[in-house]
Amino acid sequence: MRLMKSAVFSYLFLLCILSGLASTSLCAQSVTVRSSFDPSVITHGENAVYSIVVSGSRQKIEGSVPASSGIQLKYVGEQQFFHISNGRQESGVNYQFSVSVQGPGVYKVPDFQVRLGQQTYTVPAATLKVIKPEEQYAQGEGKAFWFEHETLDDQYYTGQSIPLTLKLYMRDGIRITGLTHPEKQGDAFSMIPFSDQYPTEHTEALNGVRYNVYHWQTAVTGLKNGLQDLQFSIRAQVIVPERSRRRRSPFDSPFGDIFGPRGKRLDINLDTQAHQLDIQSLPEQDKPDGFTGAIGTFSMDEIALSDKVANAGEPITLTVKIRGTGNFDRIQPPQLTSTDGWQTYDPEETFVVADQLGLSGTKTFAYTIIPTSKQVTQSPALSFAYFDPRSGQYVAYNAKSQAVEVIPAKSSTPIIIQQPSSPLSSATSNPQPQPKQLSLLPIQLEAGTWAHNLSPAFKSPGFLALQTVPLGTLLAIVFMRKRQLRLMHDDQYARKIKASKAVHSWLNQAKEASQASDASAFYAAATRTLQAFIGGITRQAPQSLTLAEIELHLVGCQAEPEDFVHIHEFFEANDALKFSGSTAPLHNASEQYEKLESLIRNLQKFT
Repeated sequence: MRLMKSAVFSYLFLLCILSGLASTSLCAQSVTVRSSFDPSVITHGENAVYSIVVSGSRQKIEGSVPASSGIQLKYVGEQQFFHISNGRQESGVNYQFSVSVQGPGVYKVPDFQVRLGQQTYTVPAATLKVIKPEEQYAQGEGKAFWFEHETLDDQYYTGQSIPLTLKLYMRDGIRITGLTHPEKQGDAFSMIPFSDQYPTEHTEALNGVRYNVYHWQTAVTGLKNGLQDLQFSIRAQVIVPERSRRRRSPFDSPFGDIFGPRGKRLDINLDTQAHQLDIQSLPEQDKPDGFTGAIGTFSMDEIALSDKVANAGEPITLTVKIRGTGNFDRIQPPQLTSTDGWQTYDPEETFVVADQLGLSGTKTFAYTIIPTSKQVTQSPALSFAYFDPRSGQYVAYNAKSQAVEVIPAKSSTPIIIQQPSSPLSSATSNPQPQPKQLSLLPIQLEAGTWAHNLSPAFKSPGFLALQTVPLGTLLAIVFMRKRQLRLMHDDQYARKIKASKAVHSWLNQAKEASQASDASAFYAAATRTLQAFIGGITRQAPQSLTLAEIELHLVGCQAEPEDFVHIHEFFEANDALKFSGSTAPLHNASEQYEKLESLIRNLQKFT
């Protein structure tokens, strides 16, 4: 009985072994094909490998990998493998390819067919994601750095100054070796340029992570109506610390980290999230006659006179101050009203700034006024209007006239200059002043001596001057011919001559507009003058040059900060008049034209 049981167990054990071998044999005959990138996500500049793994056969496959846009695969070799896992054996061949890509993006190798002996198999698709170097640090919780601007409202008005703070966050431990000022994208907004000073800095903890925060203050002004995208970008070079994962060896140098942990240098280019603003036109309803483009919240003081008693024909000073917050750069002098009996002149302006951006402060206007009649009893009045974006309404101020006493001009005693008297007349009593008599020269009865010029004719100045005429004509012909040939063969010279003529023409138009006190025509001609001048240097079409492109060229030339300020004033004034439809007169016309001429002279040193 025991022998029978032993034989049964032996039979069952042998059956189990045979079934296992049969199962192993069946598994060995099963062929699978798969593909992948290793790793599947890389930063641009790192290496990856594309693999085709054939399991269950060591026969060589036949076929080729299809071409895919933006990615190149190069066959580097194959490797046979054999291993046992969980009682199952696996053997096959791994075909490997090196990978090169054009740049950051997502690349896909589609599925394709290969032959293995008499059978056809499908190689499944594989995807590789290539990211910018900075993206591996600028994503996810505890990210290394990002760039943003503070939250804004969704609606503003054309010409309204919008204060804005830009912030660059850098995780503690990251070093910045190169940092530029932020740049505004597009031309829908003008912007107060950043100063040359380094941005302010402070530290801030977010979600337990400490950051160094760099921030810039600026203000933008909408120039175009409708939905406009506001976005900024910034470039920098940073060093991100990298610590080695391997253990330190007792043979490592003790001075390996004396200068801090090793770092990876990155060139980063960060953008703020695009914010879409609705820029609306100023309402035409209820617009005061004295409105010239002031937007914000302002107040106007009462009129102050330098003298309450004035002599007719002698000047006094009328002063008024405007205080508040808004676009002070667009505030025109308040209009004088009721000026009968007064001779008035354009005011002198002074501005006391109360903030970093020049959006808050006090602007003072000092008018020189002269009473022309003693019947005048009141000074001229003043009117000023602005638009309040908070309420969406216009606000008008009227500064009342002040009482003035005008007295007649003081008479002066005429000064009589007497002729010196003779001894005889001095002896007489009560001498009377005599009018001065004209005396005639005596008649010359005899001719003087005659003299002849005996010098040769060719030494006379007239003869020599006459000879310069043909010589000058010849030189002029030679000069004109050389100029024609140079214009035909020297593109740069021809472009400069053309630009010079255009600059001269636009300057003349600006001068005529300033003489006519036409603000719109003057600022339009001023901007075209600057475009023509820079276009002659950069080989760009002058009419297509934007303020940002002109600034970019002048930054490379290291222009003076004052030049940038004047260029901004001309472009922003032109944009404000063009988009607001204002027809305000040009104040300080002669000073504005002299400023334009001086600006062109300063820029000529960069040609």
